[in-house]
Amino acid sequence: MSGRLLLIALLIFNSNADAFLFSKKESPEEKARLAEIKREITGSRKNADIYFGEAFAEVKKFNGDLWKTTEGARRRARQQLNEYIKIRVDSSLRQVLSVGKGGYKQEIDDITELYADKVLEEIQYRDYSDYPKKGLVTVMAFVSKEKYKQTVLNDMETKKAKIVTHLRAALKALKAQLISQALDNFIQAKDWYEEYFHRAPLNMDIDKDGKMEELGALIEVYLSSILKSMEFRQKEKRYTYGLNGQMVEKPQVFVYYKDNGREIPLSHLAVKAKFVLGEGRLADIKLATDESGGVFIPVEYVNAEMGDSSIQIEPDLKISGLSVPFHRINLNKRKAAVYSAVFISGGKYSSPVSVENSIKTLLSRYGYDMQKLRVNKSEPLPGDIAEAAQTNADYYIFVAIVTSAAKQVADYDMYRAEVGSKIMVFDLNENRLLTSAAGPSAGGTGYSKSEASSNGLGKISRQLAALLEDEIKKW
Repeated sequence: MSGRLLLIALLIFNSNADAFLFSKKESPEEKARLAEIKREITGSRKNADIYFGEAFAEVKKFNGDLWKTTEGARRRARQQLNEYIKIRVDSSLRQVLSVGKGGYKQEIDDITELYADKVLEEIQYRDYSDYPKKGLVTVMAFVSKEKYKQTVLNDMETKKAKIVTHLRAALKALKAQLISQALDNFIQAKDWYEEYFHRAPLNMDIDKDGKMEELGALIEVYLSSILKSMEFRQKEKRYTYGLNGQMVEKPQVFVYYKDNGREIPLSHLAVKAKFVLGEGRLADIKLATDESGGVFIPVEYVNAEMGDSSIQIEPDLKISGLSVPFHRINLNKRKAAVYSAVFISGGKYSSPVSVENSIKTLLSRYGYDMQKLRVNKSEPLPGDIAEAAQTNADYYIFVAIVTSAAKQVADYDMYRAEVGSKIMVFDLNENRLLTSAAGPSAGGTGYSKSEASSNGLGKISRQLAALLEDEIKKW
């Protein structure tokens, strides 16, 4: 039975209550009690300040348990009141949204349920035992219309006002070309609209031009237009990092808003970045564009073992249902070489500083990152090559300078040493030997054995550097 039919049935029942009451022999006190209850219920039905529900239950159907009977009657009274409240909420909501009857039923029903439940948090009951006859429990359920107004009408209007305030602020900021501010306000208006009204259409003349606009759709149109008008541009065409995982130059990206051929820097726009290819680490800080629309991407480390990497940058917007633009920066591993140079003289091993400097100068000239590997051997062993490969470099250069035992020149107080050289170059990516060749040689003289060796090294240094440069050019 619907709430309205139940109410009519109760009215008919109560109109004959006197005849029923007087059909039984009752004490004056009982007659007075029943009459007072009837006055209270009738008064509540006519009370213009409350919404009212009424139901009864039979004690015998609850095995004589009065408490359970009362709870059963309360449930029925609450349900009757709930159905009426939902009708009122539906009407109020459609009025606030400016939506006609019947449309968007699911969205309206969802909101109506929430509001009805909230209104019924304020429900009050009055219980009457043995009314309208012995063995029955009658319950009145009611809520104040003022509470309804505060819980439903005022709340709806407040929520609508919040949406409208942020939407108008967004339109004003957009007109003033404060794009980031406009975005924030559009998104806040969208979030509240979806949270408060579950995407049910909210119609209003927002710009006061005499035409009604559906605010949810209007917000999405503006948001979509702004997002599509964003353009990212990185400062440098190419960003590289070295063997140590450090960037040669910190990546910087600029964000623009394109409007009728003009480019407006998008300042104060929150952005976020993440690795989408390769592996690395970004500083855990909030990112936002500066006045020029630029933002530095705080790359702390890139794993050289993974090769080239890529970072994706996009506006840090909590937004659903719309495509957010993004930009990817490629981080290229800088070409790199590991080098070893050993000077062998009189059975002793040392590092030939002049040769090492030549290697470093050449590698730097051709744009290579570099790392030294100390090897005290006349040529590298497989373990040395494997160690070089672990640096993630592309090539390994090995140079050995070997001197013969210095000998005294006849009766002169001088010494002479023959100095020879060898160059080996390995491709670490392909794990193969590219070059193994004898380098230049020369005889050196000096007033000591070491001086003679050093003199010979000096004579071949330039030729050795030229030979190394020829090898590097082949890469």
